[in-house]
Amino acid sequence: MKVIKIIAIGILLCCGQYSYSQLSATSKIDAPSLKIGEQTVFRIAAHIKAGEKVTFPPFTDTLIKNVMIVGVKTDTIVEKEDPQKLSLVRQLTITSFEPGTYNIPSFTVSTGSQKANTQPATLEFTNVAVDTSKAFYDIKQPMQVEYGILDWLRDNWHWILLAIVAIAAAIAAFIYLRKRPRKAAVPLSPKPSESEDARALRRLNELKNRSLWQTGEVKLYYSELTDILREYLEARFGIQTMEKTTAEIFTSMRQIKNISQDNKAELRQILEVADLVKFAKGSPLPEENKAHLEYAIEFVNKSRRAAEITEKEQGHV
Repeated sequence: MKVIKIIAIGILLCCGQYSYSQLSATSKIDAPSLKIGEQTVFRIAAHIKAGEKVTFPPFTDTLIKNVMIVGVKTDTIVEKEDPQKLSLVRQLTITSFEPGTYNIPSFTVSTGSQKANTQPATLEFTNVAVDTSKAFYDIKQPMQVEYGILDWLRDNWHWILLAIVAIAAAIAAFIYLRKRPRKAAVPLSPKPSESEDARALRRLNELKNRSLWQTGEVKLYYSELTDILREYLEARFGIQTMEKTTAEIFTSMRQIKNISQDNKAELRQILEVADLVKFAKGSPLPEENKAHLEYAIEFVNKSRRAAEITEKEQGHV
């Protein structure tokens, strides 16, 4: 009898362990029926064990035909009952300017060897009703108002004063520079230039050695990590990044052909998690903090000019 109980307990533990690590995925639309031009949020959630890496579908600027993606962010939700279980939620803000009913297909998320599919959904956009029974009226013409020189001076006196001060400062600076003794110029030895990928890799390694997130400086860690990547993207590909949102950056990167979709997906994950940490007080897991720095180093190595030249040379062999 004791043997049978032991075997039964073992079977239950194995089943519990299997369900504990089993990947599942769900999807949800906040408002499945709305007017054209209105926005709603389509959520894809992956329910995983803490520490697992999730790969979402590589969305760009459209969810399906005529349904556009205008914003993307990712949330990490830890279950209160079991901190070892969490949900990664990819939130896509979508809209459409074409009326109709759209069938959103099932999407696949994966974690290594496991895959899970979301359920299909239906989304409807309707036209805005126009009341044609009411009469149309002509647009009234603007009123004619006399505007003289005194009115112009009253409205722009601060600009006139600023111009007078600027001219006086320029004259004073010119007189000062003409009269001051000039110093002999000292030739400076040129500094060896550093390539954008070498600079990015050096800064990433310095960031790794500072151990910021290990000492509780998670927000500073992600702020410096994203600054390094944004400066690298500007120097490497000539796209403006420092004053743009994550979605705007990836809109600019659509024309870049020598970056794989996997690398773009990893870069998007880094920037979106950093946005959560900096603006929504997100708290990534230690494994995520470590992985995002490794993703950043991998992205620079695979997109740097030396890697591009090597690929071209291999193509000629």
